[in-house]
Amino acid sequence: MSAGRARKGGEVGRNGEFYKGGSFLPSTQLPKRGSHRKGSVDKRVLIRPGVLDVVPEGTTAVFPRIRDFVQIEGGRVAQRFPDDHLAIRHHFDSSADLHRLIDLYNAGILFE
Repeated sequence: MSAGRARKGGEVGRNGEFYKGGSFLPSTQLPKRGSHRKGSVDKRVLIRPGVLDVVPEGTTAVFPRIRDFVQIEGGRVAQRFPDDHLAIRHHFDSSADLHRLIDLYNAGILFE
């Protein structure tokens, strides 16, 4: 074993692990540091003001898509801006899309 880089064809380092030719060899007997990968993390989003919940696989939550464009009045949402407002035209294909999402939310459908 030589210090520095692995010989052509590769060699086993001091820590007992194989290194491809040209790669740096370890200077200690400690094992390689692996990457720590997180397991599957549940995607939690606001489904109502102040309420986080896990979004089912293959769906999207309605409230995050409309929260900047609505105001809450008595537990129901109502449109904050007129239909021809620049923000609505920018974020939705048409104002009908916003109305559809508002109707879904008011009907108690939280995921689409």
